[in-house]
Amino acid sequence: MTSTAQQRRPEQSRKDSEVDLRRIILVAHGSPDERHAAAVRTIADRIAVTLGMTTESCYLEHDVPRAQEFLAHSEAGQTTVLPLLLTAGFHWRTDIPPLLARPGQEIRLVAPPPPRIFADGIAESAQGHAVTQIVVALAGSRSLKLMDRCAEMESEISRRLGGRVPVTAALTPSEVGEIATRNSIVIPLVVAPGILCDRITQAGQAAGAMVAPPFGSTHSFAGALAAYLIENI
Repeated sequence: MTSTAQQRRPEQSRKDSEVDLRRIILVAHGSPDERHAAAVRTIADRIAVTLGMTTESCYLEHDVPRAQEFLAHSEAGQTTVLPLLLTAGFHWRTDIPPLLARPGQEIRLVAPPPPRIFADGIAESAQGHAVTQIVVALAGSRSLKLMDRCAEMESEISRRLGGRVPVTAALTPSEVGEIATRNSIVIPLVVAPGILCDRITQAGQAAGAMVAPPFGSTHSFAGALAAYLIENI
């Protein structure tokens, strides 16, 4: 799926103009829930408008175009690939690099978004609410790297909110229900809506907690990704 911006912002820097001949490919995990691909396409559209350059999307599983076929047949040129993944884990280390090994083509693989990218959206959701705890639902993963990211996010979020707010990890929707309270905000740590996100939301609401939307539903997340890409192009 390809998105091309129709206009450029006048305040864009010289570095922005230098990337006009480049393009971005977002590699998402994919989901049997059609809302996932729709959200990824929206993120691509917003990045394209912000950066004024072509932005495309593909998927590792479930959705089309599949990353393997899409990257194998993509046009030669200067390309930056950004995985919409939560950590630089198995997919980033093992699945994606072989797909980019194309002689004569300049492809840059960027690390998945850092904790500060997610911290911005979390702090935005918590701002103005009497929140005493942030429950981060880690998409069913027990990865130690995700747990480390949760600790990093606590520091980033507390700095943005002007005071320490504890961040607690919940590894399953049932743990969300056990941990969350009426003074909590539940953050589904997912890029796009889907079945798991729905379960997290239901568990948080049943506990009386406020539940934030998935990151891909917010304008700020796409803007933060665009800024991150400029740093790494």
